Amino acid sequence: MNLKEKNYEIAKWCATNIYDMDGELTAFIRNELNTRYYLLKDISALIWKMIINNETYDKILEFANKNGESQADLDNFLSELQEELLITDKMNQKMSLKEITNKGCAVNDDEVNCINGTIERKMQTWQEQHKVLSNLNLALTYKCNQNCLHCYNHKNMMDYEISFEDIKPVIDEAYDNGLFSVSLTGGECTTAKDFLKIAKYVREKRINLIILTNGINLYDNEELFNEVVNLYPEKVSFTVFSLNPEIHDKITGMKGSLHKTLSVIQKLSALKIHTEIKHFITQYNCNEFSQLEKWIRENNVNFFLFDDKFYNNPENNNSHVAVKSEQLEKIYRSYTEITGNNFPKQFDLSDKAVFENPICIAGQSKITVNPNLDVVICHFYEKKLGNLKTNSIMDIWHERTCDCQELTNYRKLKLKDMKDCYKEKYCEYCFSCPGFAGENFGKSEYLCERAKIIYKVNLENEAKKALK
Repeated sequence: MNLKEKNYEIAKWCATNIYDMDGELTAFIRNELNTRYYLLKDISALIWKMIINNETYDKILEFANKNGESQADLDNFLSELQEELLITDKMNQKMSLKEITNKGCAVNDDEVNCINGTIERKMQTWQEQHKVLSNLNLALTYKCNQNCLHCYNHKNMMDYEISFEDIKPVIDEAYDNGLFSVSLTGGECTTAKDFLKIAKYVREKRINLIILTNGINLYDNEELFNEVVNLYPEKVSFTVFSLNPEIHDKITGMKGSLHKTLSVIQKLSALKIHTEIKHFITQYNCNEFSQLEKWIRENNVNFFLFDDKFYNNPENNNSHVAVKSEQLEKIYRSYTEITGNNFPKQFDLSDKAVFENPICIAGQSKITVNPNLDVVICHFYEKKLGNLKTNSIMDIWHERTCDCQELTNYRKLKLKDMKDCYKEKYCEYCFSCPGFAGENFGKSEYLCERAKIIYKVNLENEAKKALK
């Protein structure tokens, strides 16, 4: 491509935003083709911003020259951006899906993954410290095409749905103030009337996109499936309860749901779209993990989240599906035997600095919007902060129209403020969720029991390894 022809632009598979990091202009970029993160500083970040704004090559060259950079320097920089697939020409933006997936294989190199982790953690830490709203979780609707036994969504919100007209100005304002990633969830987000319109707009803004779905509509509607693929989401997340259709379909309340969900996961994985499986453990599927774990490895699913969290919503009368402690212990033991790994610690109690950490990322750099446009700290900690019908997202985020200081007080909470916690060795395995701890931020019977079991299983696993 001749750079002087002015036909380059930010690649549609990139997510990006620009930040003033303590006086240093910084562009934060994620490339979905190679799953890499990038940071550009100062002049490089300004040139990147000019490309975002569709400035011509001559304008960019003029700016570079004023800042002491030659045309050769600029051309070399732009060539590097091309080689990393961060900018492209309009012809390449229209490459076939097959050509794109072949050109941008997922990177598994340990060194690259280490660099990615460092960049991501650096940005996350800075965003949290400076209270940048970088992550927006949109529960588009609580309606769903399944009827799961454990469902914790509020039935009194089934008639509400986030529309494109409602959320567009929210996305615009949040992006102008540092938004980098949007998650679309529900209910089943693809049942929302404006799901695709909202998802497309998010990506048009070069905002990172995560989709949480059961995959049913993506299976039934090939056009919708292709539209989602062409959005280049960071990941598409599914819940699979069992590889036994009788068990999975019983939990979802929908015959044939397992076949549809697995088919969509396989199709996405074949196209190198990152997929995540959440394995939500209940009374009905507490012996299914080993087979599912094998299937995940064989089908090259990129992410696997071992999820045993249980949220009891009295409104939906779902407490009967909760897994018992002895069942959870058996499952955890199976996990260590199959993977050969211990469960990781959430933190090291010997490091006193960890007690100064915030309780959770929610409220620090992330917030949730419910279908009725209520803004809450988290889906599991539904402390209402305001409503987007009457206040802007940034006014709510900075509490400019509220004297309650609810979010400010929540942000001040540290791990050390969790009452009666972190006094035992097993506490290192507690994930400290305020949604389970309750209003007083004290001990959660469920979280304590879970941490004790993990600690016990890890000790047993270490003892077995020592005998070999």
